[in-house]
Amino acid sequence: MTVDQFPPDRIFRDQPLRTGGPGGTYNDMERVAALEAHMEHVRDDVRDIKDALTRIEDKLGDKASSREVANWSLAGIGIGLALFAATIGVIAIAVTVWGPTP
Repeated sequence: MTVDQFPPDRIFRDQPLRTGGPGGTYNDMERVAALEAHMEHVRDDVRDIKDALTRIEDKLGDKASSREVANWSLAGIGIGLALFAATIGVIAIAVTVWGPTP
């Protein structure tokens, strides 16, 4: 159910309240019954909202935080630099061992 299907002020907006004498539009029990029906719709909507929030929380709980992403990125950069340095070291050793003789 959407908000447009049951606007909250539709029930009583155009109907004057009874002021203690006969001739009012609603008697007390009709008014109470209408309010109870309206509250059922409100409860259903609140339940739907709670369910949606629970699903959102579950989805967000599965995602990595920005700190975790930053840590993994820095670790990847560090490993990349270490591999680069090791490669340069191996090349330097190979050049000195098998390099041209003077």
